[in-house]
Amino acid sequence: MPKLKLPLVIISKSSRRLPSNLTRYKYTKMTHRQEKVEGRLQEIIASFLNKEAGTKSVVTVTHCKVSPDLKKVTAFLSVFPESFEAEALGFAKRKRTELRRLIANAMPMKTIPFIEIEIDAGEKNRQKIEDILGKI
Repeated sequence: MPKLKLPLVIISKSSRRLPSNLTRYKYTKMTHRQEKVEGRLQEIIASFLNKEAGTKSVVTVTHCKVSPDLKKVTAFLSVFPESFEAEALGFAKRKRTELRRLIANAMPMKTIPFIEIEIDAGEKNRQKIEDILGKI
């Protein structure tokens, strides 16, 4: 049986950049700056939504996720009562440009992050579990 020749890839320790298919770590650890930016953005977004939103529902910013390059932030919302989720999400998405202006004035950042807004599914699941445990 003939031997198969496999391609040999040698990466020197001095090379700084690995090819994308040989990258060891796809997940990057969150830096202290990212944590600070997330906390500050959560405060700004929550205060903005409290000022701008109506009194029909209670909108809470449960947490924010910032990309490693700080160019994108996803804000996760919790809405009570749940029947107003779609309305609150639409409202928050319509107000993103005003929110970016507020962030630009409130935070000294090189680039203002693009804001995505989503309903926090983890919070909804936690509430369902609490309801189920309460019935037991």
